[in-house]
Amino acid sequence: MPHRSVKARIYQKTVLVLELLADEPFSSARILSHVLRLGNRQTQATLAAMAGKKLIQVEVLPDGNRVYGITSTGLAYINCDSGKPFESGKVHLATIPHTLLTQKIRLDLISYGASGWSSRRELYKRKFFTQVPDAAFRCGASAFVYAAEIELNIKSAKRAKDVFINYVQDMGDFDEPYTLLHFVIYFTPYPSAIRKFIDLYVPEHLRDRFYVHQIDFNIPFYVEQPKFVRDAGLEKFLGSTTVINWD
Repeated sequence: MPHRSVKARIYQKTVLVLELLADEPFSSARILSHVLRLGNRQTQATLAAMAGKKLIQVEVLPDGNRVYGITSTGLAYINCDSGKPFESGKVHLATIPHTLLTQKIRLDLISYGASGWSSRRELYKRKFFTQVPDAAFRCGASAFVYAAEIELNIKSAKRAKDVFINYVQDMGDFDEPYTLLHFVIYFTPYPSAIRKFIDLYVPEHLRDRFYVHQIDFNIPFYVEQPKFVRDAGLEKFLGSTTVINWD
């Protein structure tokens, strides 16, 4: 590639990483490999170069894993006034799996055409929903509002009942201009348990507004020739014909 093209490509990939980190408290090399669309070694080299330029900060956790966060320099690089610089020593190990899986799901949903992603942290500040989801986004020409829940631990029946009652309260007709929420997607390793709660606590006429997609905890590095897993049900639910990459 010509030198100018190489520089442009490096700049583009740098911006993609920084834009994600500006929205997130931290990320991992595995997640960022999917942002960069690079394998393990190339991703590690790219992140090392960005850390060398003080655009990102690396923290080695007590378990030996590494996380990456954006610096004030990185925020200035992309002219971001709303992001918060990464603070070393404030990452809680217990929150890492949920945070990283949420990021992977975000990237996958973008493959389906999702836009306007808002994190739980943003939604909680706005006091928009009765039941604050892990994230919310829009998808399709109709711009319906979707809530995304990443459920890695099953709630008690009492807590689940409260959650689904609140979701139902926020739902309205599709042609209502002030409807807060149209659909809810659960991403979980325990789909049968979530479906049971939906059958118990969601009125029958609203159950088709909920979708449950099974996930696992494993997030591999990006591979150049990924295997595509077509989930026709999720495609239909999102009103998309795009194949999502669950690599």
